[in-house]
Amino acid sequence: YALGDYEDTKVMYGSAKALDYVERCTRIYENIGDQFYLAWVLHLRSYSFWLEQPDETIKLHLQALELRQRIGDTFGASTSLDNLCDITWIHGRIQEAENYLAQAITATQIANLISIWHTNYAAILPMMRGDFVRANHLAHESLKSAEKANYIVIAYLSLSIIGLVAVLREDYTTGQSVCERCL
Repeated sequence: YALGDYEDTKVMYGSAKALDYVERCTRIYENIGDQFYLAWVLHLRSYSFWLEQPDETIKLHLQALELRQRIGDTFGASTSLDNLCDITWIHGRIQEAENYLAQAITATQIANLISIWHTNYAAILPMMRGDFVRANHLAHESLKSAEKANYIVIAYLSLSIIGLVAVLREDYTTGQSVCERCL
């Protein structure tokens, strides 16, 4: 697994050596029945298909998700759901992305930071569909939680979304003043 993880970034660029490590790790963890690490190597393996073969990427993340849910790995399940959201979003499958994101938020209610992050992410998707009211509401909700928990980076992301929504609604003064709070 460590070799596969070390080569993770190369997997994303199609490195045959990295993919070989990950495939060997997959076989090892399947043979010994280690579902935790098998889920992680499926995750790593998916990067070799990310852009060119989204359905293969989705299949691997769904397999990892099933394993993670079976063993009670909440963080891992949330990671799988988040990756499923990313891959479907990148490939224009917005409704699927929203469904995976909703599941990720539910899965991470106990992990407040991740939940706040997902709420920001949830604001971006309706914004892309032109649902500025929903996007603005979710970004404000995330901002309130981030400020209360003192998560500065996430608060800045929330402000950026609120500012962008204002600009998209042609309220340029509000958009500018909100975005300037991030400086």
